[in-house]
This record gives sequence, structure tokens and C-alpha cells, in this order.
Amino acid sequence: MGPPCWSRGIPRVFIPEDFHSPESGVNIMKDWSEFEKIQRKKFPEYGEAVFELFWPAGDITVLSREGLLSGPLPDSDLIFITGYNPGRLRPTDLQNQKANQYLQSALQKAELSFYRALGRNQERTHEEPSFAVALETGPQKFQLAYISSLAGSLGQAALFYWDGNARKGRTLWLVTDEES
Repeated sequence: MGPPCWSRGIPRVFIPEDFHSPESGVNIMKDWSEFEKIQRKKFPEYGEAVFELFWPAGDITVLSREGLLSGPLPDSDLIFITGYNPGRLRPTDLQNQKANQYLQSALQKAELSFYRALGRNQERTHEEPSFAVALETGPQKFQLAYISSLAGSLGQAALFYWDGNARKGRTLWLVTDEES
């Protein structure tokens, strides 16, 4: 069974290191700073989002772009992903639950390490069940590519990346063909 699909294009993730092609010496992507400005204006709530990570032992870590808000510090990089409310769409509760079930199944089949999580606004008036995927050392870009393709197949506009070394988070915007 395929994903409940709301997207119309093939997603790509915004990764600053990909701006330049060393082989050709040519900038292979457009001016992403302008794209990021547009996305931040279109989705201002993403910059204020808070993410709760539910550890198997019962501890809860709370993260934001600015850093660790409470709980144990994660020892690896994490990508937060949800099947809920892709982009500006607002599917029914049942559609959101099915999208998250599909996502959980896909993460399990890929044998990725992940934890239950929750993305929310600071006021807790909006919450979306999510997953925090641990990026293992080594093949991180492969995991990121897989996770971004899952998010794109579900029509998501972005992922949240927790940088374990910098101890900060950032939004990774997804791009469809219509935006490229």
C-alpha cells in the first residue's frame, strides 16, 4: 500500500552543502535564501515550533530551534517527521492517523531507529503526533534522503533537524517540482 499522497511533485530537501557542484564548478540550485524567505513567510509557525521526544524509559526531551528546553540531551542528530496536516492542507483526523500509520510502518521497514514525538506550538493549541528518527553516523545523507522522500510523498512542507553537535534545531524545507 502506498502513502496517502497529497503532494503533486517530487520532493527535494534544502541542504546548504548541496548548493554547489564540485565537478562542474556550477551552482546547481537557485538562490535558496530567497526560497527560504518565502517558505518562512508562508509557514511562520514552523520557526516557533517545539518538539517533544518521548524516550522509551519515560523521559521527555523538549527541543526548539534555539536548543534544548528541557529533559535529557539527545546524543545523536535527529529528524522529526509527521504524516499530519501536510503543508496547508487539513485532512480529517482519520486521514492524519492513516498517514502517520503509513509513516511508522515505512520507518520500521527501513529499520531506522526512531522514537515517538510530538510537534506543537508553544501554547499547545496545535499538536501533531510525530516521529524522531536518529541519524546514525556514516550514512546520514542516505537516511535524510529517505526521510525527506517519505515526507514529500505525504505532502509535507518541511522537516525539523536537531543538530546534536551544535545543540540547535533548524527547519529543512522540502521543495516540489512546481517550486523549483
